[in-house]
Amino acid sequence: MTRTLYVPLTGQADNVGDVVLRRRLVQAVAPLGRLVVLVERADDDYVAGLRLPPGSVVHTSFLPWVRAATVGAAGRGPAALVLNAGEIASSRSQGRRAVLTLPAVLAGRLRGTPTVRAGLGARDRIAPWGPAHQAVVSAATLNVWRDHESRRLYHHGWVAPDWAFDDADSRPADGPRPVLALGFRGDRPAPSPAALGHVRDWAGHRGLRPVVVSQVASDVERNERVASALGCEHVGDRHVDLAERERAARDVYRSAAVVASNRVHALIIGFTEGASPAGLVPTPDVKIGRTLDAAGLPPSVLDAPASGTAEVRGFLDGALGHGAALASVRERAAGWVREMEDAVRASVVDGRATGGRRSTGAITGVAA
Repeated sequence: MTRTLYVPLTGQADNVGDVVLRRRLVQAVAPLGRLVVLVERADDDYVAGLRLPPGSVVHTSFLPWVRAATVGAAGRGPAALVLNAGEIASSRSQGRRAVLTLPAVLAGRLRGTPTVRAGLGARDRIAPWGPAHQAVVSAATLNVWRDHESRRLYHHGWVAPDWAFDDADSRPADGPRPVLALGFRGDRPAPSPAALGHVRDWAGHRGLRPVVVSQVASDVERNERVASALGCEHVGDRHVDLAERERAARDVYRSAAVVASNRVHALIIGFTEGASPAGLVPTPDVKIGRTLDAAGLPPSVLDAPASGTAEVRGFLDGALGHGAALASVRERAAGWVREMEDAVRASVVDGRATGGRRSTGAITGVAA
């Protein structure tokens, strides 16, 4: 009998990073059975970017999906819950979803239906909704977090790099890398004019051509202003579809020596395309540093507002200097993701949890 996997794949519909990490999750579980997925209000190009296997059932509303998942988890046929990758937060909307998902997870425990969570980050764990996430985590068969702080907050599972660190679409190229790629979130404060001036001067000193990239449609207005301030090209028109936005971003990253951004998946995708990541963060960092650290990268985040010319130049020099050594880091991080994939498949097929095999660094062997 064919196994049914219930997989929510919701993300920001205009965000290249959101589709890249979930595409890799789909790749991990697609051979294991028929997928029943949740995408909600995602555009057609987001769904196309996931590359769902033929025969997948797609739900665009949470309640019908969670009802189907609860019935499937409690039923007699082989099934599994493979819950969403990405980030959880103690918000009302996410907490309510955790509450409504918990019956499916508990029914699965009674019937021997595994629940797998892999590639997950936690922004916080705050009452009243943090305990709802905790209940799902505690009842799950397998939890794999994308950073150590998330694992510390929720106590169960082990740590492996974000799914996007093993990306089949990435093709890091040899040869000259004359570009400094930049890109900043539209929903965070902009880099200060002083910080941008330091970056522009450094790029000129190092012979690099700045190019500003928008991986997310909602970042375009912010990044157009950054490009104007730097007097450079902006890539990522607001009106292109997600596939074209991804292609254009990758084309820039394949020519970049350094990617400087406060979007974590701009840094990750740039890294998989051969560039050195530099997290230039205009606000206190609660995500980027710990996500990159779990992949074995050297310290890669700078508090831009608190930094003067010397600090910015030293930070970017450090990122540029790491470039030659990052090929082995890239290969190792991808291997750790494939270990996570193996653990996910074992849990789905056999209903058993496995711990990470490394004793130090990114993957830590703490039982789920």
